[in-house]
Amino acid sequence: MSTVQKIKKIIKKIPGVKPLLRLRYFLRYERPGFGTIYMLHRVCPHDPKALHPNENLKVSPEFLERFIIKKRKRYDFISLDSLAEIINSGIKPKRPFICFTLDDGYKDNLEYAAPIFEKHKVPYAIYVTTCFPDRTAFLWWFILEDIILNNSSIKLSNGTIFSAKNKDEKEETFLAVRTVLLENSKTDFKETFYSLLADYTRQNSFDLNTYALSWEDITTLAASPLCTIGAHTKNHAALSKLDKTFAFEEIMQGKNELENKLGKPVVHFAYPYGSAAEVSEREYALAKKCGVKTAVLSYGGNFKRLHGCNLFALPRKMLTDL
Repeated sequence: MSTVQKIKKIIKKIPGVKPLLRLRYFLRYERPGFGTIYMLHRVCPHDPKALHPNENLKVSPEFLERFIIKKRKRYDFISLDSLAEIINSGIKPKRPFICFTLDDGYKDNLEYAAPIFEKHKVPYAIYVTTCFPDRTAFLWWFILEDIILNNSSIKLSNGTIFSAKNKDEKEETFLAVRTVLLENSKTDFKETFYSLLADYTRQNSFDLNTYALSWEDITTLAASPLCTIGAHTKNHAALSKLDKTFAFEEIMQGKNELENKLGKPVVHFAYPYGSAAEVSEREYALAKKCGVKTAVLSYGGNFKRLHGCNLFALPRKMLTDL
């Protein structure tokens, strides 16, 4: 009897559960398939005062360690290089796999995440957008959160007004403004941000040294055989909003700078934002042209197949404890 059949049998025996609810239980059960690339951003303690869209980028250190211990019983933890070899070989792995990836290059990756991965001898990858260690990053998601937390309404320069009287409204407003920003951003995201939020301060009160990995930090991480440093563009721009030449340069500049700083090839890539709105066939082709082995999306869930899998459109699943 397959695992799915066992789940169906168990659900049927649940007293008082109607057929429709049984179906919902079944649909919520997601088979692991061949494995999963998990997407993380930050690993650090949660802040109860912060907004969910930003907090959702975190998992707590305690959760990550529990997750690793639990999954080790059924899964193999593998690196991106190993994943590429599995896909290219066409040989079905004996057990489902898990590949851990972290996007952007946050300082807490070194402070909290790396010690856990090293302790349990688990491979992991950090996709670094080089504006983080270059200290040119514009951490607009924190600035936007600060603006919303400190105002009861938000007025954009296009006349749109969003209510932000309570936490639910503030979180809805954050997502709405984020959508507007991404839809209207071109080459200069910072200019777009302050143009739309012209009534609010231009002062960036966030210390990049606190939030972002330095080049020294990245070199330290790269020295571990368990850690893979991947590329994530130079400025974390939404590639679909750039013309082909600019999009290619965004990928290559980030990749080349990492290779120059680390003294070794960087052959794995993550698309900024990585949803279907920012990535399509054009971006897949650009990643391939840049000479990477793999490129990952921010959606797609588990691997349902390996044969014929597009190495430049690998699915991921967000890991969250909220």
